[in-house]
Amino acid sequence: MSEILTYQDTVTKDDIFCVLSAVHSPASDQRLMLFREGLKRLGKATSPFTFETESGGKPFIMLGKERIEISLSHTKQFMAVVVSNNARVGIDVEEADRKVPDRLQSRIISGLAENIIEPIRLWTIKEAFLKMSGSGLRVGMNKVRVNDLGDDLFEASTENLHAWILSFLWEKKYISIAWDKFPGKVA
Repeated sequence: MSEILTYQDTVTKDDIFCVLSAVHSPASDQRLMLFREGLKRLGKATSPFTFETESGGKPFIMLGKERIEISLSHTKQFMAVVVSNNARVGIDVEEADRKVPDRLQSRIISGLAENIIEPIRLWTIKEAFLKMSGSGLRVGMNKVRVNDLGDDLFEASTENLHAWILSFLWEKKYISIAWDKFPGKVA
């Protein structure tokens, strides 16, 4: 069973779609189905398309000559993808009850304000940001600064990049979606 969450940027009117699915394993046919659903929600043809990667490894879809931004995350029993026709995107999913060891917490937190964010949630926020940036975990999480804007919306930044992150609890999982355009509303 899949559920679709829709974000619409109120400035550009472009959509970012997150497709969530309970799965038994992160099989490639399941990923393909979820990306096709996201493309369909963007009003795009679902084939033919190709998966490609930037030099740093960030994946994207080429639909003819159009580039569609994508990101994927999964746990043992769950998968989520995010697609956008206009914004760079990243997503991370973790079980909400997963514990972050103390030795890792000190490598995640970059400022006092971040101490009030639950460690596993902070992890998903920063990992979604790093996936969106294309650097992944090659950049230390403590290089990413996070501010809580309220209502599950955060902003994150490094010296060179700024993004918004929607981070929420869904079926006992923290899901964080990062994008690099002005935030709009969630429907």
